[in-house]
Amino acid sequence: MTENKSYPLIITIDDEQAIRDSFSGILEDSGYDVIQAENGRIGLEMIEEHRPDLILCDMQMPEVGGLEVVRTVRKKYSEIPVIVISGARILDDAIEAVREGAWDYLIKPLYNLKTLVQAVEKALERARLIAENKEYQKSLEKQTKELQREIQDRKKAEKKLIQSEKMAALGDLVAGVAHEINTPIGIGVTGISYLNDSTVAFRKLFDQGEAKKSDLEKYLADSEEACQVTLTNLNRAA
Repeated sequence: MTENKSYPLIITIDDEQAIRDSFSGILEDSGYDVIQAENGRIGLEMIEEHRPDLILCDMQMPEVGGLEVVRTVRKKYSEIPVIVISGARILDDAIEAVREGAWDYLIKPLYNLKTLVQAVEKALERARLIAENKEYQKSLEKQTKELQREIQDRKKAEKKLIQSEKMAALGDLVAGVAHEINTPIGIGVTGISYLNDSTVAFRKLFDQGEAKKSDLEKYLADSEEACQVTLTNLNRAA
């Protein structure tokens, strides 16, 4: 459709000047802009140039007939409504045109041109609803894609958070295990160190011939205590 149009633009294609003029008159009086084409070939050229909001097309025309116009419009500009105007004797052609993509058909002569205006209003309203529905579908698809992207981003964030929490939990576990191991091992090292110091001291007394029974008893008691403490804490660490 052409840009910057104040009113809906209609092309009327008919090889009879009088019919084109009568259609243009009633449609302009009803608030539409109208341009005319005297045959199907010129009509298709004008459709390409102006992209109208609606097309009125006669069936029987020289060079390019109405059925060919309908087929071309359906193929290239399917969003533009086409109303075919057919004589009573060639009604089958109008029905065929509807099968090929025309939105409606009228039988001429039109004794009441208000019928034409009503058909135009009905087709334009239908086109408007279809266009709005397409825009809604596009908007819905866009929102759906954005929602899917947001869900994916949240899943990634949750995955990172879970991984971070796992690493934090692992760090706490390692720290706890280290503490549980270091404490008994530290006590065990202290016990062995004490036993070693007691042994060195008793060996010195013994070598010097100064060891007494009380020194031996003390050494044995200290050794037993040190061994017991060390064994208990090593078992705890294990």
